[in-house]
Amino acid sequence: MSTGLSSRSDGSVIVDLDRSVSQLADEVRSRVKGEAADLRAELKAAAQEARRAARPVSSAPPRGGHDDFERAINQLRETTRKIVRAKKTTEAVRDEVLRIVQEAQRQVDRLR
Repeated sequence: MSTGLSSRSDGSVIVDLDRSVSQLADEVRSRVKGEAADLRAELKAAAQEARRAARPVSSAPPRGGHDDFERAINQLRETTRKIVRAKKTTEAVRDEVLRIVQEAQRQVDRLR
């Protein structure tokens, strides 16, 4: 039985098919890689926003006029945590941050 194609034509069709499949696979890999990168970026942004807005479970929502204090305390907490947790932060810097926070606590305690 003959299909009307020579064996040379069959080889050419196979090569063309292989190229098409290879190109399609490259396109799919590229698209998936791009979409995965976009997803990682979105997840990172969402995690940062969640950390920024997070409060300890035991903290109550701010009441009447205390919003500024809550924001200041949360900002101090976030900033000091970033400094202390950074890989490049030295032990001396960590010690200094701890000293500053402890001194601030002592000053606030004096107001009681």
